[in-house]
Amino acid sequence: MLGTVMWTTAPVAEELLKIAPLLLAGWALRGRMQWGMSDFAVLGGAVGAGFGLVEAVAQYALAPDAVVRPVEGGWMVGSGFSAPFVAGFPELLGHWFPAPVGTVALGSFDVSITAEHHVVWSVLGGLGVGLFLLGRAWWARLVGLVPLALAIAQHTVVNYAAEKQGSDGWQLEWYDRLAAAGWWTVLVCLALAALWDIRAGRRGKRLEPAVRLAAEREGTPAGAALANFALLRLPWTAAVALGYARQRRALLYAAVHPRVDPELLRPPAPLHQRPRRPHHRLDRHQQPLLHL
Repeated sequence: MLGTVMWTTAPVAEELLKIAPLLLAGWALRGRMQWGMSDFAVLGGAVGAGFGLVEAVAQYALAPDAVVRPVEGGWMVGSGFSAPFVAGFPELLGHWFPAPVGTVALGSFDVSITAEHHVVWSVLGGLGVGLFLLGRAWWARLVGLVPLALAIAQHTVVNYAAEKQGSDGWQLEWYDRLAAAGWWTVLVCLALAALWDIRAGRRGKRLEPAVRLAAEREGTPAGAALANFALLRLPWTAAVALGYARQRRALLYAAVHPRVDPELLRPPAPLHQRPRRPHHRLDRHQQPLLHL
């Protein structure tokens, strides 16, 4: 019974549990939302990393019969032909989004550390929440169910492969395919989120043209205009440029959010006042140091 729950209801419950904080925070802050799609994807991945770590700790560290032995590059938990392996920090540096626990083959001591599945699935879930909360049209919000459904489907296949491992060969084959494609999935999601945010930033500048720097109005890209000022007197001007970029980003994302409170976008509001002083400072001290 427990084995059936592992690949039927557990994936749905876990994925909904992981996106619940993002969904609640996004809905509670919908009137003053200043997040972009990348924020939802990255925060989703962070939730997944924490969830995977807690799951690994509960599975191995709290097991009464767990025997931990130090081996090269980390620690081996238990025994067998392929034992769980907890990598040390140097071993983790060569892996993308590493899982808390990998495997080590006894005899050859070949270590295998896959991408953390919960990070991959939660990035997909965070992308779905972002589409649901930031989409302007009803169909765009409905599309947010697609990444979430994909995360649940992948979770189901991985859990089914783990439960049925040894009965047929195709389960292990599917598990290996998903493990190999995990970090590619994360990178594709982050790239899509970045494209969404770039488009949102451009639309925000059309709605709030006053935030454009003088150099931008003359044709210089925003990144080059900020870098010109940031390099004047490091590290102080870099801190001012980064602070201004963060404040302007908040204003632009609020301007394009479909359900933001209009009072936040009227000129004495803090969203307009905060970037005003560094904006004038950047315009006064622009120098043609970079041309990108």
